[in-house]
Amino acid sequence: MSLEDLYKDLAISNEDGLLNNVPLPKFSFPELPDAFTAEHDKENWNTLGDTLNKSNGYVAILDDIVKNLVSADERFRYIGESVTWLKLELERMCEMPPLAAEDSDTSSQSEESEGDEPSSTSAIDLEPGINDDSKIFEDDAPEADERSISDESLIAEGMFQYSDMYDWSEIEDDVHLLQEVILMNPLMAIYEILDTKTISETDLDNLFSQPMLADWDGTMQETLLDVLKFLSQLFLERHNLKSLVPSEMYEKEGKGEEDISVRQPVYPNPYPSPRMTDAHEIRVLELLPGSEEQPIHCLLTIEHLWDDPRYEALSYAWGSSAETKPMQLNKTSFEITSNLEIALRHLRHEQESRRLWVDALCINQNDPIEKQTQVKLMSEIYPAAENVLCWLGPEEDDSAFVMQQLQELADAKARRRGSSSSEDSDLDIDSGADPHYEDKERFYQGLFKLLSRQWWSRLWTCQEFALTLKDPQMVCGKQCMRWSKLRSPASNALSRWNLALPPGGTDLTVTVPTTYWETIETVHGFMMACTLRNKRGFVGLHRTTDAHPISVMSIFIRRYRCADPRDKLFGILSFLLEPHRALLPPNYMLPREVVYVKYSAAILMVSGSGHVYNRLSVRSSSEDSIPSWAIDFSDQVVDGESDPGMLSMGSKNKKFISASKGRKAECIAVGPRLIIRGVILDEIQTAVPVQTGELLKPDQMYANLTAFHRNAMERREGNINDDNPASKFQHLRTVNSVYKIITCGTWNDNEFHQVFERWIPVEDREASETEDTTVSDQVATSSETSSSSSSSTSDSGDVGEAVVQLVLYSIAGRKLIVTRSGFFGIGVNGIQEGDLVVILFGFDVPMILRRHGEHFTLVGAARVGGIMEGELMEFVDDGTLEERSFIIR
Repeated sequence: MSLEDLYKDLAISNEDGLLNNVPLPKFSFPELPDAFTAEHDKENWNTLGDTLNKSNGYVAILDDIVKNLVSADERFRYIGESVTWLKLELERMCEMPPLAAEDSDTSSQSEESEGDEPSSTSAIDLEPGINDDSKIFEDDAPEADERSISDESLIAEGMFQYSDMYDWSEIEDDVHLLQEVILMNPLMAIYEILDTKTISETDLDNLFSQPMLADWDGTMQETLLDVLKFLSQLFLERHNLKSLVPSEMYEKEGKGEEDISVRQPVYPNPYPSPRMTDAHEIRVLELLPGSEEQPIHCLLTIEHLWDDPRYEALSYAWGSSAETKPMQLNKTSFEITSNLEIALRHLRHEQESRRLWVDALCINQNDPIEKQTQVKLMSEIYPAAENVLCWLGPEEDDSAFVMQQLQELADAKARRRGSSSSEDSDLDIDSGADPHYEDKERFYQGLFKLLSRQWWSRLWTCQEFALTLKDPQMVCGKQCMRWSKLRSPASNALSRWNLALPPGGTDLTVTVPTTYWETIETVHGFMMACTLRNKRGFVGLHRTTDAHPISVMSIFIRRYRCADPRDKLFGILSFLLEPHRALLPPNYMLPREVVYVKYSAAILMVSGSGHVYNRLSVRSSSEDSIPSWAIDFSDQVVDGESDPGMLSMGSKNKKFISASKGRKAECIAVGPRLIIRGVILDEIQTAVPVQTGELLKPDQMYANLTAFHRNAMERREGNINDDNPASKFQHLRTVNSVYKIITCGTWNDNEFHQVFERWIPVEDREASETEDTTVSDQVATSSETSSSSSSSTSDSGDVGEAVVQLVLYSIAGRKLIVTRSGFFGIGVNGIQEGDLVVILFGFDVPMILRRHGEHFTLVGAARVGGIMEGELMEFVDDGTLEERSFIIR
């Protein structure tokens, strides 16, 4: 049951949104149904009962605490409503038996028969990978059935046994959601308490000295409730009914003003429309008719979403607020951005009005309360629209030619499919038979400029474009084309271009990294749009063992831009399930650092995984207002130095790696402090840069990498004293090729030298290869020989141009590391000698921690030879390596 259904069932007041005091039944799990005769179904029912009974105990404790908090301060109301949902959900799950199992063939045929209906069950794969065709992104395969995007082996590990009679999967999904919300409730309550400023650093020191955290064993739910009890008691004791309201508090702190006024477009005139009084009301903009040259006149009306208003929704890039244009809004002069003014002129009809929903005009942008209410409705506003207009901008940079060619390609493909009985491949634009591509350079240049426009990198376009139920209309100047038609020819063109430097680009050694990464970002924006929405509609998100929607969407939006840095998270809430969304309400009264810390905590604890740290970097060292473990979502720059993505890249045979294989994250976040379980591998003894300087320096890079190779080969063969636990697993140091590790799983020894042959004189390269071979012969072990042989034959890496560029630009700004015990690897640029290589449970890659007395700071990610596939977990299980808690700040 959704919170929306809950509100309707309990007759919620439209004025204040408060739940009526409806008595809730006492939880009681029923006896085994007579229909369950198979042993597996009986065991599953008992498992469900045990889980729900335990969950009910947690909810009862939580309910008592939250009731007191809500009585003291209305800020906790949304948490109380979520607890009510938990109670009703527990009852519903007791009353709803599992569905009868369906025949898999019948189910599959049923899915196929749906034709062009949007699929909502697929998982989105947001990880760029190196495939067999030397492409950075996985093949888009526009015409394939994209319900198969996710690997069956990645589906979340089951808690129920397989049954021939009943399908337990839906109940299992409900149980997972229930457990996640039970975990999120106390977590969000803790952060709300801390936001009141009634808890001091001394109080937190006292909390962490309590046995529940000082002697923490990794138990999350019980400990989190204990932490909430401790802090809620302090809060209630000190609570002052005359305390400052949040807006006054943040004004006093001096944090809210910049976030709200400086980074948002500020309109000089008062907003010319009355306030809305209902949580489901919206304003609809009537764009009055006129020629393109006449002044723009619009009217606003307030309408209720449940009355099914008719309108088209506009998706566009706001542009800079420094340059504004006047218009008439409700017969009042009103300033709008130049981008919006141009869009309205192009979209206006000459003879009749056009009803639109435009966020900048239909929401009072100077009212943070209204903004957060309307942001909650985004998941309803765009699906309810008759049409979504994606405004790419006016005609320029040969865009009319490009749009025309894309349309002709789509039409030609449709004709070919209609005239052929067999399933044809996409039209080959490289074929000389196609007359439109006599000037391919013009097409590629124009296409790249079209995909470089702001719309593709604007955050809000994620939901505006993806969540609509209709096929979005892509509009550029006077040209328009449905997304389902544009997607295939444009993605095929990018596949043939293969992500090398921009059309007309130059050599790597004279191209600044910024140019390369901007190219990658341009392609990333379009490819992610293709991933998020196929020709049938929104692909959908669901939980897997590898990723959770709450972390997947954080990764997805890492490169998108927005005027308000808090919108990096508020803008993706519509993609989350409603019970998750209800516990992360948009609040424009909070400073961005508070928003980021809350969301980072939710990602770690709800997903039970550090997967997000594979793709996002932690806060910059200069940003002291955000703790080192939290993600600074506003600072995910496109470069190889701070982006940890390549460090987690799997080989061709193994797409996914997991250094803590089989372990879920065990952590508790309390404000800026994170306590998390893991093990220490070793201390870093040497850390040297791959190269120095801004431009790529292949000669310097080659010299440094080959010198490091020789050092690592010698160091890893040294014997470790028996009193060092690492002596038990010192053989792991020789499992991987050094070059394979420091090129992030891409090239073996032979391919590494081959890559640099264009820059390094033959005699220098041959000398280095000879030295490498000599060292390898002197220290080779049976495991290394086997690994090298296998690497050279069966797992040959890629040396295509696109891959060469990606790898070299990705590793250029990183550090090469060797630990005291001879483990070697590559990591983020901020690593220093004396830092610790640590495996945090639930994380895919080793993390680097820096000790500061009793606590640590998180430096970033690394790739270390011999431990990337969970090899160390065997030695954790047998006690060789001691588990411990790390307090990270």
